[in-house]
Amino acid sequence: MDKPPVYQKKRTTISIAGKTNPLKAAQSAIRFIGDGKLPEFLYIGGNAGQQAMKSMGILRFQFDQQNEGRSLAFQPYRVLCLTKHPITEEEKEKDGVVWKTVIISQKEEDKNEFAPKQESVG
Repeated sequence: MDKPPVYQKKRTTISIAGKTNPLKAAQSAIRFIGDGKLPEFLYIGGNAGQQAMKSMGILRFQFDQQNEGRSLAFQPYRVLCLTKHPITEEEKEKDGVVWKTVIISQKEEDKNEFAPKQESVG
C-alpha cells in the first residue's frame, strides 16, 4: 500500500489532542467560517479522534442553527504527520487523520459557490 501524503498545516488547521476542549475547538472553527475559510481538524491517535468528533459535532450543531438551508459535512483523509520528540528533537512520521469541512447547501443562490471541488490533501 502506498504511503499517505505528508500533511502541511494551514492557517485554518485545528490540531486536536486527547485533552483538547471540544467547545473551544468548535468556537475556533466558527471564527474561521465567519472569515470565509473552511477549517480542517487534524488529529493523531484514538483519544484525539474522540475529541475531534465532539468538536465537529458541536460545530455542525451551531452552524445548522444559524444557517437555514445549509449544513456542514466532513471528509476524512489519512495523512502522515511530522512530529518532533520533545527532548531529542528527532523527527518522526506518524499516521494521522485530517477532516476537511464542506458546506452543503440546498439554496439555489449557492448552487455554484459550494459546488464540490477536487483538491489535494497535503
